[in-house]
Amino acid sequence: MHLLLALAASLSFQSPPALTTPTAERPNIVFIYMDDHAGRAVGACGSPLTKTPLITRDPRTDQAGTIVDHLVQNIDMAPSILDLAGVEAPTAIHGTSLAPFLTSHHPADWRTSIYYHYQQRDSGRVSHTVAPHYGIRTATHKLIHIYPETAFELYDLRVDPEELHNLYGEPGSKALAETLKSQLSDLRDHFADSTGEPI
Repeated sequence: MHLLLALAASLSFQSPPALTTPTAERPNIVFIYMDDHAGRAVGACGSPLTKTPLITRDPRTDQAGTIVDHLVQNIDMAPSILDLAGVEAPTAIHGTSLAPFLTSHHPADWRTSIYYHYQQRDSGRVSHTVAPHYGIRTATHKLIHIYPETAFELYDLRVDPEELHNLYGEPGSKALAETLKSQLSDLRDHFADSTGEPI
């Protein structure tokens, strides 16, 4: 998910100017626009489907037009909203506030990978039968573990952004796969996720 800052005024949907224009009575209104997958292949860990729009506008900053190309997740929304409201997020909430990205002080220690887990075997819809799986995505690669088939998919997102060529098991991919497996295991520990088949 990419974060596009401070462009609410140019969104394609029609927002009344009275709402999008800060006034003396509303100097601190922060607009957040995001989308979900609208039912499009829910559960799939494919790269085009794990990206959704996220656009914000904070009249208190001067970062209009800034594109932040960091890995963010929907779990970041709750701590972000609380942070922007000046409320401390409970420690039980996963995710990290995106509020620093609304300023010029971007965190130097931001995450370098994200974790994803889909557990539902059958949604009851013929058009939606996705096998349970979990995975890790970095800025350049993605490793997906599909269970109970115990299958893996490995993609180089730099040259294969549509994830059409599974590199797992191919010559020269073992070291990368093992590195990502180790990082994936660490993320599962971080989120205390013991569900699903172990790596």
